[in-house]
Amino acid sequence: YIRQYLESSQWQVRFQEFDHQGVLVRNVIASKNEFWPEVIIGTHYDTRAKSDRDENPASLNTPVTGANDGASGTAVLLELGRILQESNRNIWLVFFDAEDQGNIDGLDWSVGARYFVNHLDSPLNSVIIIDMVGDANLEIYKETNSDQYLCGQIWSTASFLDLDDYFIEQEKYTL
Repeated sequence: YIRQYLESSQWQVRFQEFDHQGVLVRNVIASKNEFWPEVIIGTHYDTRAKSDRDENPASLNTPVTGANDGASGTAVLLELGRILQESNRNIWLVFFDAEDQGNIDGLDWSVGARYFVNHLDSPLNSVIIIDMVGDANLEIYKETNSDQYLCGQIWSTASFLDLDDYFIEQEKYTL
């Protein structure tokens, strides 16, 4: 679906497939041209295979539906793909797989993103990761390990667009 949607908006889409501990992993990479990206905007599209943190013991082995985690970032990137279809900027939209399976059946966290970064031909200038943005009471805080200049640009733009209620000028999260 991701490929079909983005190709209809004139993006070039390729899959980056690999095997991780017997599981087929597929990152989806969309670009507007063959040039190296000025910025990568990424998200993960997978959801946890098990609700291993659910308070209801009967739900522990059921999959997480992922309406916020997995789906919300994917929806944002798909909309950006539609909006940016006429852009000549060197932007990549990257949808990572196998990000959210940590501690399930011996799997790690952020498998797709690590594989993607380890197989790049050149260093990246700017990367923006979008995750968990479908909250009814959305509050986006700065992540403490993020590039402060890039964060400043994003929060400044959000303020210009009168989105200060959503983009909170405070660090909250860390890796």
